[in-house]
Amino acid sequence: MKDIARFIAGFRRFQEKYFSADRELFEQLRQGQRPKAAIVACADSRVDRALLMDEEPGDVFVVRNVANLVPPYAPGGGFASVPAALEFAVLSLAVEHVIVLGHAQCGGIHALMNGTGPVGEFIGKWVGIAQRARLSCANSPFKLYGVSARTLPSAHSR
Repeated sequence: MKDIARFIAGFRRFQEKYFSADRELFEQLRQGQRPKAAIVACADSRVDRALLMDEEPGDVFVVRNVANLVPPYAPGGGFASVPAALEFAVLSLAVEHVIVLGHAQCGGIHALMNGTGPVGEFIGKWVGIAQRARLSCANSPFKLYGVSARTLPSAHSR
């Protein structure tokens, strides 16, 4: 309950300070959004793209998910949320740029690269969509996430 009270208090501070100080911007946003970019960012709580990129409300159309993944094109596929969001951003909002924002210490990418997917019904399948990228790293002479790319565990070793 303490955390929820803190979030509610933060929202009230936003309304009193930020929202009331920039009523013109928020009035414009009520009329619709016209972002110049779309961003696919990780859902990691440590990564705040608004702070990183000094964004204002309405600047960027945001898609967040575990490991900032964009699934491969698959008509009628099961991973429709990200493609639908990007399709909306490009076709309806006419964004000029699509940014995929990665970050250090990403748990989803770490699990993928080490062949140790998180336990759960959905997460392993989701992170697995990047398996082709993981395997292409197997021929890389670079070290990734503290694991030599040449000694990555196989996808079938689970």
